[in-house]
Amino acid sequence: MADDGEQKLVLKPGSVTMYLTNFTRTNDSENFQFSDLILQNRRVETLAKTMDEVKDARRCDLSVNNIQDVAPLKDMQQLMYLNLSKNKIKALNILT
Repeated sequence: MADDGEQKLVLKPGSVTMYLTNFTRTNDSENFQFSDLILQNRRVETLAKTMDEVKDARRCDLSVNNIQDVAPLKDMQQLMYLNLSKNKIKALNILT
């Protein structure tokens, strides 16, 4: 788990893009995009609207955080890998 001395990461519009990695071609090979979002062990508590900025990510690691609501992930239609382990999730509403 994160060090007690570390501050929680507050995701604000524009701040989540710095955690994108793996620059690849899009499905149509017309453009490029970052495909991996790595926010593991960052003490994230809420996702909010910031996930709109990374909705095309294919891999998303949000493990070891304090996330309770995963509803903001519902628009991430390109996801092939999602790690939500070791969070405080109350319901997986995005799967219904």
